Amino acid sequence: MLDLQIVKTSELKNFCDNNIYDAVIVMPAIKMALAKSLAKVLIDRANHPGLLVIANDDRGLGFISTANKIYERTNSRYFAYIAQDAFPGKDWLALAMKKMKKSGAGLLAFNDGKWFGSLASFGLVDRIFTNSLYKNLLFYPEYKSHFADTELSIIAKNANTLAYDPDCVMIEVDYLKHSRYQNRADKKLFNQRNQNGFPLIA
Repeated sequence: MLDLQIVKTSELKNFCDNNIYDAVIVMPAIKMALAKSLAKVLIDRANHPGLLVIANDDRGLGFISTANKIYERTNSRYFAYIAQDAFPGKDWLALAMKKMKKSGAGLLAFNDGKWFGSLASFGLVDRIFTNSLYKNLLFYPEYKSHFADTELSIIAKNANTLAYDPDCVMIEVDYLKHSRYQNRADKKLFNQRNQNGFPLIA
């Protein structure tokens, strides 16, 4: 069963990972009622132990920075990132962990109903892979709101370490997604890094 911790980004100094989990899941959130409702379903459908961290972003850090800060403060071998507008399939974590361990992949892309494994909008990583890219960070830290997952997915695909199993379901439920624009600065940064082969953090 998943354990649950809720932490505010303004109080991260109080967040403690006791290092007993092989999987930690971060859910950055600004709508706490929605996040808590989702947490109940995530726990009920996980069928695998671990730690679910709802990171209440009361400082307005954004998804990428919030996910990175929880990643830095945890020690699990495997680490997943999802959003408050996700909805899981049955045994979502058990199946994802099975796939990761069997394949030896660095990144698993959940079936989000859109990208079908080509992009891990919601993903599960092996820290051995991500730490080789960004030291002790999940995402490249200069992105503000977009393209961090795209970069991570492309790197994993190019390294032949991107896994996908359509049974590992984590659907994005965002009825206004089509009306939102991408961050132009993030897109420019992505294009620059893509042209340079996504330089690692030394």
